[in-house]
Amino acid sequence: HGTDNLEPSESGWKDFRMLSTPDRVFVNLHEGSHLEPNSRHLEGPFIAYFVQYFAQGDAAAGEKIYGDGPGSLQKTLPLAQPGDANNGDGAVAFVACSRNGTAVPPEHAKHCMAASPQDAGTAFV
Repeated sequence: HGTDNLEPSESGWKDFRMLSTPDRVFVNLHEGSHLEPNSRHLEGPFIAYFVQYFAQGDAAAGEKIYGDGPGSLQKTLPLAQPGDANNGDGAVAFVACSRNGTAVPPEHAKHCMAASPQDAGTAFV
């Protein structure tokens, strides 16, 4: 399991649940930490794809985030496994929510509805 000494346990998921924007992504990497983009750089390309999609309207970049084909986030990154620390709702390693009402993967669509702070809990305790 990855360890993260910078953030309280599950704070990323709690923060994700409090977001009201319809476009958002939650990713928990197997053996990852808060500093993963600075060390292994696995997330770097997907951070860039997210920006390219939303800032430039690059549909191909959007497929890297919201798609499920080869080269997509969910097919490329080592997502957390069941039982890994910091999975959302106990078992969610990845969910991408879109303003068009879709969720990837679809079985996690319930997590794309905006939560109230009471539902999400306090991010930093």
